[in-house]
Amino acid sequence: MTRNNADFHGYTFELQEGPVNHVIHARTAEGKKVGELGLDKFGPAKLSWITVHPDWRRKGVATAMWRHANDLHSQGILEKKPEMSDFRTVAGDNWAKSLGEDIPENRMSPEQSSANYLDKEAWGK
Repeated sequence: MTRNNADFHGYTFELQEGPVNHVIHARTAEGKKVGELGLDKFGPAKLSWITVHPDWRRKGVATAMWRHANDLHSQGILEKKPEMSDFRTVAGDNWAKSLGEDIPENRMSPEQSSANYLDKEAWGK
């Protein structure tokens, strides 16, 4: 499913159904992938991961994907309402707070964070 959202600067969201996750991709009008969000498919729809291309961070991409996931739930496309992960980085805690979300007590150590190994080359096209 693809959706063009004018509130997200003309970017396109794509919903991909994986075997264990719902994955939302954010792409520019030119097709460049700038973000990805994964939600658990079984049990609660917990946020499995969210990552944004280094050149596009701090520009609302993660928030737009999160809001898109909630819109998909409101429209009945996603059966379960997205929930914040029980494990996040300090940056993830700050982001969740900025959205007004509840903050579970558990949090990842910096060594567990994917932010430590994702770089521009990992994004491909």
